[in-house]
Amino acid sequence: MSSLALQEKVRARYHVQCHGASAAEANQTLVLAHGFGCDQQIWQALLPFLVADPLMAKYRVVTFDYAGCGRAAPELLGERSYRDLQHYAHDLQQVCQAFAPNEAIVLAHSISGAIAFLASLESPSFARKIIAIGPSACYLNHPETGYVGGFERQDIEGLLDMMERNYFDWAGYLAPQVMANSDRPEYSEALRSKFLATNPTHARRFAEVTFFIDIRDKLPQVATPVELLYCDNDIIVPTSAIYYIAEKLPHAHVHHVEGASGHYPHMSAPAAVAAIVQQLVAEH
Repeated sequence: MSSLALQEKVRARYHVQCHGASAAEANQTLVLAHGFGCDQQIWQALLPFLVADPLMAKYRVVTFDYAGCGRAAPELLGERSYRDLQHYAHDLQQVCQAFAPNEAIVLAHSISGAIAFLASLESPSFARKIIAIGPSACYLNHPETGYVGGFERQDIEGLLDMMERNYFDWAGYLAPQVMANSDRPEYSEALRSKFLATNPTHARRFAEVTFFIDIRDKLPQVATPVELLYCDNDIIVPTSAIYYIAEKLPHAHVHHVEGASGHYPHMSAPAAVAAIVQQLVAEH
């Protein structure tokens, strides 16, 4: 299959959108991988800062939807069960292979950080660098080892039960908690709307896959350079979990997003996130 034919196939499957420099002009590609409970629209606030910056003039920015999210092809859910992160890693690999073979820089939010780590284990050349915003290798606390993931099992089971019983209430409850910008309620409302735009059945399945992961033992095998971004007041991923990843990865650096709070800084503080991303891609 020609590269153009592969791009068109992958574009249709994952609703791939390209921003910034054209394919002919670009000398590098930044692939944005969204997290659980939303789709590529979650990057709307960040995109203008990336494509308008002179440092990014030669970058093509690629966004896409995972299976079951946004406008991804419905038949994808029939091809694989998506009962583990490896299936999502395959989605990410396909997008990178089609639009940035062996040269992608992946900007991954939340669970997409773990997805990118797994993709790099299966195909070490799939990305030159991973920039992960608020990633986690395990969301559960493990007091026997001293690991703090942020949640007890009953906490997650309660969230999953709420999703199943009343998805509308779940979205209204979780959005302000994870956004952590009480002085700007419009951010929480925007996130709630994005949650509600997601298919509830698949969101529930994706949530279970997400919150019960444990890939801590795989971190030392990730050879791809990783940049870890974190914020204050993130109730999903405590700072200790970020530094745990940094300690276990062979090639990792940690960056605090100054002036940002919560789990979605690319929505609430896009300029601050963009400044770090621009610096990291310029160094690359």
